[in-house]
Amino acid sequence: MRRGSTTRRAAVRLAALIACAGTLAAAPASAQIAPGSILVFSGTADVTDIGSPGVLLDFAKHITADPSANTGTFAVLNGRGNAGGKGNITQMVAGNGPQPIRRLLQIGGYTFDLAVVPSGVYGQDECYVEPAVGQRCTPYQFPSFALSPFALENVASGMADRPFDAVVSFQLSGTVTGHGATSAFVGTITTTFPGVSFQEALAGLEQSGLRDVPFTGTFVAGAR
Repeated sequence: MRRGSTTRRAAVRLAALIACAGTLAAAPASAQIAPGSILVFSGTADVTDIGSPGVLLDFAKHITADPSANTGTFAVLNGRGNAGGKGNITQMVAGNGPQPIRRLLQIGGYTFDLAVVPSGVYGQDECYVEPAVGQRCTPYQFPSFALSPFALENVASGMADRPFDAVVSFQLSGTVTGHGATSAFVGTITTTFPGVSFQEALAGLEQSGLRDVPFTGTFVAGAR
């Protein structure tokens, strides 16, 4: 009797262990977006309607993930074909301060919601002077004197007749969600105007707007 009871108790414990192991195996691993994961994408935008709220960026609907530069969680987008590497982006007003936009960008099952666009970090003394390499500028959001989010810089182009390239960027931050995970993100949208100083680019924007401007976005998860 004692041996039989011991055998039965051992069998019950074994069954319980097997059931527990099965439950653990069936439970999904905790979803996460790896901190430091980088998404790199490109597209075009019309840049118009300068004013106190900011500059309207009317993005072409689709953006394309870089075929090799994505890292961490977003590395699955590397090497994708035209369909797998495409996402959607909506228009926004690039003005400093809170800019709550749900579904600013969607790609690869991830959705980026915009929260804040900070002011640019440069001064204004070099915004409207004779162009030179190394100049930097953060213009005002006319007609107010609030700082815009833009960081403008003149870099050497390497061309004798057109010595400047204008590099224009702004930052943004918010949250990214997808596949059961959520993370903060910070990002930068950057465009380069080859053979043009930022003074010339500003003049063109203020007079008539700019069309089909190519840009690159770099979004980093897990940062604030």
